[in-house]
Amino acid sequence: MYERYTEHARQSLFFARYEAAQLSSSHIQSHHLLLGLLRADTEWARRLFASHAKIEALRERFPKPAADAPRESTSVDVPLDAESKRILSFAAEEAGQLGHKHIGVEHLLLGVAREEGSVAAKVLREAGFTLVRLREEVRHAPPRPRPVVPPAEAGTAAEIARDLTAAAGNGELAPLVGRERELERMIQILSRRTKNNPVLIGEPGVGKSALVDGLAQRIGAGDVPEILVELKVATMDASALVAPRRGAVADAAAIICIEGLFDLATYGPGWPLVEAIHTLEPRLARQEFRCIATGTPAGLRQTLDKAGRLARHFEVVEVAEPDEEEAIRILAALQPQYERFHGVVYNEGTTAAAVRASGRFLAHRFLPDRAIDLIDEAAVQVKLRWEKADEAAAPHVTAEDVAEAVAARTGLPLAEVKAVWQQPRVAEWQCLARELAAHIPAEGNEWLPFLAAWLARSSAEAVEKLADAIRAAKARGSE
Repeated sequence: MYERYTEHARQSLFFARYEAAQLSSSHIQSHHLLLGLLRADTEWARRLFASHAKIEALRERFPKPAADAPRESTSVDVPLDAESKRILSFAAEEAGQLGHKHIGVEHLLLGVAREEGSVAAKVLREAGFTLVRLREEVRHAPPRPRPVVPPAEAGTAAEIARDLTAAAGNGELAPLVGRERELERMIQILSRRTKNNPVLIGEPGVGKSALVDGLAQRIGAGDVPEILVELKVATMDASALVAPRRGAVADAAAIICIEGLFDLATYGPGWPLVEAIHTLEPRLARQEFRCIATGTPAGLRQTLDKAGRLARHFEVVEVAEPDEEEAIRILAALQPQYERFHGVVYNEGTTAAAVRASGRFLAHRFLPDRAIDLIDEAAVQVKLRWEKADEAAAPHVTAEDVAEAVAARTGLPLAEVKAVWQQPRVAEWQCLARELAAHIPAEGNEWLPFLAAWLARSSAEAVEKLADAIRAAKARGSE
C-alpha cells in the first residue's frame, strides 16, 4: 500500500500513530494525520503556512490529552479509522490527477481537505486553507530537488555492518556452547539453492546473536559446506535499512544478518516495515545475497500477517531458551572474557549461582541473558569496592556478590533476597513466577518471586483468601 509513498509521507504516518497514542486514541483519525504531516515535513509546512507560529496555532486547535489519561503504548499497532482510510485513497487520486508518480505530504494534505466532514478539514478551512487553495499551492510549488547521496555516504555493507568473520579471526567472539541443532539447521538452509535465508525466532536474550557468531567462527575455521566457505558474515541492525543506505545490503560475497528485522512489524503502521520490504524483497527475490534475520515469536506472527511477501523468503529456525544446566555451561565459556574485561576472578560456583538467582528474581526475562547481566553487575560492584581498598591483587567474585547484585538491581533488601533464595520447592514457585510474569508488565514486577514463593508454600485456603482480597480491592477501585 505504501510503496509509492515518499520518505516524508511514510514518516507522517508514523508520527500520526504517535499522535494517536499520545491522545489515548484507539484509531488514527484525521487530525492525527494532519499533526503527523506537520511533524514529518516542516520545510514544506512552513512554506505553506508561512511561519512556525501559524503551525503551532494550528496544533492548538486540536484536543489535548488529560494529564491523568492513560496513553496507548507507542509500540501498539494503532489502525486507521474509516475517515483516514478515505484520506489515503483521496491522496492517491490527487497524485494521479497531478501526474505525480509518488505520493507525498502535499497529496496527503489534499486528501485531508477532501474529507470535508472531518475535524482536520474543518480546522484547515477555519485557517483559510480550502481544497481549491491547497490544490493551487501544490500545482505552483517549485519542484523539490532530489537528494543526492555522495558515494562516500551511501556506504557498503562492510562500512555500516560489523564483519563477524574478521572478529572471529581476531578471537573477539565468545565460543558457542550447545546449540548444535540450531547451528546445523542454519547451515543447511544457507546451503540451499532457493529460500536460503534463515530467520532465528526466539525471545529476547536467548542467544540468537550468539548463533550468528558461532556461524562466523565455523566459516572462519572452514568447517562448513564448500558453497559457504568463501563467504563472510556481517551483522547490522534493522534500522540501517532506511534510505539512503539501502544499497548497502546487496553484497553477494557476504551473509548479512539483519537483527530485529522480523520485529519491525510490531512497531505499528508506518515507514519502517514498508522500507524494509521495499529495500529487501526485490533483492531476495533475485537471490542477490543470503540473509539471516532475527525476531521474536510476536514479531514473526505480525510479519506473516503484514509482510507475507517478505516473510516467504525465509525459513524459520526456532531458538528456545536454554535450561539452567546449559546456561551454566554458556556462562562458564563466557567467564574468561568477563574476567579479562573487569580484572576479576570468579570463584567456583559463582556463575551457577547467577543462573539460579536470575530464575528466581528475573523470571520475566530469559536465559542466558538475565544471568549474564548478574555476573557483569557483580563484577562491577566488586571491582569498584577493591579499587577503593587500593589492593593490587585481582578481586574474587562470589555467590554473595551475586546476591548483592540482585538486591541492587531489584531494590530489595539483601536479607530478603537471601531468604527467598533459600526457599524450598524452588522449581514449583519458579514456574508460578513465570506464569505470573506472562500476565504482568515487566516494569516494576520485581516482587513476583516473593509472591510466587508464598503461593508455593501456602494452603489452598490461604491462596483463596488472597484472591478474594484482590478482587475486593479491584471492585473498590472501579467504584
